[in-house]
Amino acid sequence: MSKLTTGLSVGMLALTAALSATNPAFAQQVTLTSSDGTVNMTGIFKEFRDNNYVISTALGDMRVSASRVSCIGDACPTFETASADLVVGVSDTVGLSLMPLLLEGYAGGFGAAADLVNTGNDDDLIAKMIGEEGLVDELSSILVNSTTSSRGFSELLAKEIEVGMASRRIRPDEARELRADGAGNMISPAQEHIIAMDSLVIITHPNNPVSSLTSEQIRQIYAGQITNWSEVGGRDLPITVVTRPEGSGTRDVFEERIYGEREIETVATAVVADSNEDAASLATEDESTVAFVSYAYQRGANSLVLVNDCGIPSEPTAFAARTEEYPLQRRLYLYSREDTLSDSGRALLDFATSTPADSRICKAGFIGFAVDRREMSLDSPRARALLDPNADNYDAGFMRNMLAVTPTMTVCRHPSASVQVLRSWTSVAGSTRPA
Repeated sequence: MSKLTTGLSVGMLALTAALSATNPAFAQQVTLTSSDGTVNMTGIFKEFRDNNYVISTALGDMRVSASRVSCIGDACPTFETASADLVVGVSDTVGLSLMPLLLEGYAGGFGAAADLVNTGNDDDLIAKMIGEEGLVDELSSILVNSTTSSRGFSELLAKEIEVGMASRRIRPDEARELRADGAGNMISPAQEHIIAMDSLVIITHPNNPVSSLTSEQIRQIYAGQITNWSEVGGRDLPITVVTRPEGSGTRDVFEERIYGEREIETVATAVVADSNEDAASLATEDESTVAFVSYAYQRGANSLVLVNDCGIPSEPTAFAARTEEYPLQRRLYLYSREDTLSDSGRALLDFATSTPADSRICKAGFIGFAVDRREMSLDSPRARALLDPNADNYDAGFMRNMLAVTPTMTVCRHPSASVQVLRSWTSVAGSTRPA
């Protein structure tokens, strides 16, 4: 169940319990929410029919497809999930928005339709593959368990799932533990599959005039050393820091890229958002907030330019993520054990790493591996920063040489499963120099 961890949680829980005890209608109240934030409605639960939730609202009875929403509330129906043929554990960042679209594409690849139903257990869902585009019998079923990246690797170790999705790369100790258990080499191309690119974006309220922050300023804000927006060029307003739970792959990547080998400090008053959606909602509702979210969850917030420790600014664009130039860029992964992977699991992995999956990845708001060509003009903000004589000599020197002879940059999918980003530059004369 999606929630925010704040000091008000206990009080709100007590209020909810009191209202439920005195008002039977309140006890039947449910909230239907979609992972992309486009659906959020509350009403009295009436029935679940033909894969649709039916709730009574002030506007009348509403029917909402169970494939689009999660049901929150004691009256929500539960579904039997133990008979699924394939169990996939997914990081909430990847799973909540991307996995349903991948499953639909996967089913279409063999002429079937994916009938997606939320199970009523947090954000878990079950996908039934129905033959002949949904007209005949069920062919197979896939249970998708919502989890964190860290917990997903533990579930792979316990053989509770067959495929695990993660929003960070597996750590050496996790890979060694799985290998000792007979799972094989978890970082081999056969078991580690890169399915998409992503960027962690630093966001604030749309009305916040601050347009960029340095890595050092971000460290100081999250440590509680900078506490007011006026200290970084904004209005006189206290800063509310939003982070993610420990064990979250999103938080792990943020801390690894922002702090490096430095000691990680997080102010005690930081609000812990359980999901990207919650973090994005806080940033768009509260003018004092700063948060970090996955690229797919910016949703109208003020997305900041990140200035790295060398003084070079980088915008959180899809192109910068594909070239791996943006400092908070990351890859999204699928992992499988060598000893337990079924034919169904292998087929799902094959689709998720195929070119046809790119359209599904982009539709979910993530960054695929389609070829993208951009002109790198010498008067662009990025080029001007690199040509600044005060910029870092190593990084800027290399880029100055590239900009002097190279007007375009191309990003493409590499055929290798383990290295899927290839950078190349084409000179004015048409010659190519690989990275």
